[in-house]
Parts: sequence; C-alpha cells; structure tokens
Amino acid sequence: TVVEGPWAALLSGYLQRDVAVAEAQGAGQVVFGGPVTVLTTSSLRELARRLGRDLDDSALLLDSERFRSTLVVDSGDAPPFVEDTWRRLVVGDTVLRVRGAVPRCAVVRLTPGVGQLESLDPLRALAADRTEINLRGREVIFGVDADVEVAGTISLGDVVQPS
Repeated sequence: TVVEGPWAALLSGYLQRDVAVAEAQGAGQVVFGGPVTVLTTSSLRELARRLGRDLDDSALLLDSERFRSTLVVDSGDAPPFVEDTWRRLVVGDTVLRVRGAVPRCAVVRLTPGVGQLESLDPLRALAADRTEINLRGREVIFGVDADVEVAGTISLGDVVQPS
C-alpha cells in the first residue's frame, strides 16, 4: 500500500531519483522495487551445481524464472557471480547503472509456473558465501539490480557490454 505524505518527495530529493514509499501488509511481507534485475547464466549454472542439478540451457532459463529477473545474460564461461563486478551495462541502445546485489526471499523455493514448495532450497545453497548484512539484517544475495541510465530498446540476442 502506498503511504501518503511528504516522505516520498523527501527521499526522492535525497536519492535524486523517483521513490514511492509503501507499506507491506502482514508479517514477513516484503516489497522490492528495483527497476531492473540481472542474473547471469554462469551464476545460474553454479546454483544448479550446488543443488545437484544438471540443467541444459533451456531448463536453466526456465528455472531462472523463480528469481523474476528482468534480464538473464548469457555469460559464457565467465566465473559465477561475475555480475557482482559490473557497474554499468550497455544492452542494445540501453545503458544500465548497477546499484548492487539483490536480496532474495523464500519465494525462490517455489517451482516457477506451479507455485509448489520444492525440497531443494536455493537460499540454503547460496547462504555460505552469498550473504550480506544490511539494515534489514542478514540476507542471501543473488544477481544485481540496476537503474536505467539511458532508456532504449533491448531485444533477445543483444550484445551485453559490462564495465
């Protein structure tokens, strides 16, 4: 629920970007408003390996739906979590500025398209070395979020140029 009052305008001025202040209804509810989220195939392959899964590329992309990322970048043979090192991405004629890691919630344990709870736990598989401590506490991170610096068109197969 959007919270009325002067807070959004104050935060928008401070952060120099549009902000909406919202209240999550009920205990344990979370609202994440990152404009663009990015995962790489090398990170997805590493997670599959940790979970004991051998997924081909099409199954890997289908499984990536649990993370609701805007972009899944084919990172070839780059190391897992390479996206953590990116600061900017040029995709097609769009430029994205990476803000930071994406904290993940228990929703990633649900089978994409079905909603059934799985016995395999991506959060547990990532927790040993993919955890950060922030204002919300201790969170498992996977992928990055970004702001749109230059709006444009992104198409399947566009070359991605990270920096």
